[in-house]
Amino acid sequence: MKIVCLGGGPSGLYLAISMKLRNPAHDITVYERNRPGDTFGWGVVFSDETMENLKKNDPVSAQIMIDELVHWDMIDCHVNGEVERSDGHGFIGIGRKRMLQILHGRASILALSTLNLLPAVFVKLASTVKSMPGISLRRIFAPLIPGVLFFPVARSQ
Repeated sequence: MKIVCLGGGPSGLYLAISMKLRNPAHDITVYERNRPGDTFGWGVVFSDETMENLKKNDPVSAQIMIDELVHWDMIDCHVNGEVERSDGHGFIGIGRKRMLQILHGRASILALSTLNLLPAVFVKLASTVKSMPGISLRRIFAPLIPGVLFFPVARSQ
């Protein structure tokens, strides 16, 4: 199957990796307007439960992240000068740039197509279409790249 991902942030890269793990014969290309080292935002936070799901899906990427994550299970809520502590939740955090480096490395090992820089106009169109209710990305973009199955992935910035 030929798969094209529009957007090479964490969700787009992770989808591409996941699909390649499902079937190494998939021909997957990720299109992104920014260079691999560019990033926006501060970090990514997952619950312990989400990390367990990531481990089931891609143990290699998950373990690299786990080895570098900050973990906490207590949350302090400060209200009117008092502190209410709640624990047992289990969360982890990793810097967005480091997460992207991990996913880019994993994508490279799995032989996913090199990220292709898109003209800003094309990406802007993709962002605009995403915000237009009732309009299918497949209907808009399929004629541009015939025979391709599109998975619309929300930008995670």
